[in-house]
Amino acid sequence: MDYFSSDDLDSVAYIEKKSKAVVLKFYGFPNEITARLFIDYSMMKLGFDFQPISGNEMKSKMIH
Repeated sequence: MDYFSSDDLDSVAYIEKKSKAVVLKFYGFPNEITARLFIDYSMMKLGFDFQPISGNEMKSKMIH
């Protein structure tokens, strides 16, 4: 099993002035599975009712 630590991550957070959207970006995940697990864990801890979507299900152009 690969060891993962948040020490390996870099992050950026900002507010888009026009849309007032909060953007959080995390860099440095060793693979896609780790990144997906981080998304699931983060959304759960923030208290969002979150359902992951695949690239084919993204209908809004506001979702990056």
